[in-house]
Amino acid sequence: MSDPSVGQPWIEIAADDERPRTIALPGLGSCVCVSRGAPGKRRTNEDALAIIPLGPRGAVIAVADGAGGMPHADAAARLAVLSLEDALRGDVESIEEAVLSGFKAAHDAIGDLRLGAASTLIAAWISATDIVFFNAGDSQAVIAGGRGKPKFVSVAHSPVGMAQASGELGEEEALVHPERHIVANMLGVGEVRVEWSRKRPLAQRDTVLLASDGVFDNLRIGEICGLIHRSGLDSAGEALLAASESRMREPRPGQPGKPDDLTFVLFRREAAGGP
Repeated sequence: MSDPSVGQPWIEIAADDERPRTIALPGLGSCVCVSRGAPGKRRTNEDALAIIPLGPRGAVIAVADGAGGMPHADAAARLAVLSLEDALRGDVESIEEAVLSGFKAAHDAIGDLRLGAASTLIAAWISATDIVFFNAGDSQAVIAGGRGKPKFVSVAHSPVGMAQASGELGEEEALVHPERHIVANMLGVGEVRVEWSRKRPLAQRDTVLLASDGVFDNLRIGEICGLIHRSGLDSAGEALLAASESRMREPRPGQPGKPDDLTFVLFRREAAGGP
């Protein structure tokens, strides 16, 4: 791991963080991130994250979730974030094209393992004013406005996620659906599709979240936005981690609750005039 405040990427692979970390991106904003294994799980954490500063062009943040139940899931998540970071090194003419190249390189590298491994990957390029999302799999992104309301929610690439996006399933039905764990689009297997959003404006008080399904299988979107729009990004990260883990450890009737690896990155722009 390196410190992005001096221009180097911050990458966590198979981590077991006790608490969220705060990472400064001078001139852009700050991130709060955490990656840890599922409660009571003996296997290695199969998630990974990356915060990749790009100087005056902003930063790329990313979360990967190696496919649980498939061999070498941790290696797949590792290849996903490292391939993305490698594609963004040096003098890159187009950030969008470099990110897409990183997804393709990750897909090829995971497939070349010939072990049946796979991984999700969700990334966001954040500039001074805008954000662009890239996604393959069921890791997701949210933008919460300053009043705690969702301004953007990405679609999970799964049959349940697609059904929810089309209105065939409501959020409560989707959270408890018996096939929620099935993912239809992953790096390393079959033909991968990378969803690429248009540029979206990012307001001063907006909070961006990228996370694995350790968050999204345990909290509703309204609950997530209510937690992450808090005034301090550090406290938002602590609250999101605590709420997600509480649902995993103490499931209650009528509430979602699924133990899993949990990884997220929160981002918020600097206040006008600097921090």
